[in-house]
Amino acid sequence: MITVKYFGALRALTGTAQESLEAANIKEVLAKIKAAHGKEAAAKARRCLILLNSDNVNLHNGMRTGLKPSDVVTFVPVCAGG
Repeated sequence: MITVKYFGALRALTGTAQESLEAANIKEVLAKIKAAHGKEAAAKARRCLILLNSDNVNLHNGMRTGLKPSDVVTFVPVCAGG
């Protein structure tokens, strides 16, 4: 199982700071978030910076990035100002 960590509004929507999931890739993690926590949580997760063991998943294979049981996937809200 992988560990999934949530911050900000996504933490409030899921009702937890972290959970364990079975998933083969990032796309599957997002599908499981949608199934467990609803469309709003899944949409919010897609807008987050998604980290795999502290690395941006876009540095790997994006949504197709494969996962190992010891991996930690973290959803960090993106903030911008001007």
